[in-house]
Amino acid sequence: MRSALTASYLYDFGDSWRHTVEVEKIHDAETDVTYPRCVAGKGTRPGEDGGEPEPFDIELINHRLDRVLES
Repeated sequence: MRSALTASYLYDFGDSWRHTVEVEKIHDAETDVTYPRCVAGKGTRPGEDGGEPEPFDIELINHRLDRVLES
């Protein structure tokens, strides 16, 4: 039995938002794609500072990854 590759982190110390990221598969790199990429997800995240929960948005996540990598 193979154990999953996971990373856990605490996002908000006051609210204790614990997240676990699990790597299910590693794909071969494509030359025209910027990495890292998020390829799937599920659920909603709690709203910031008591706001409304927000649905998982893969396009927003990858846009933010691109911005971080540009700087």
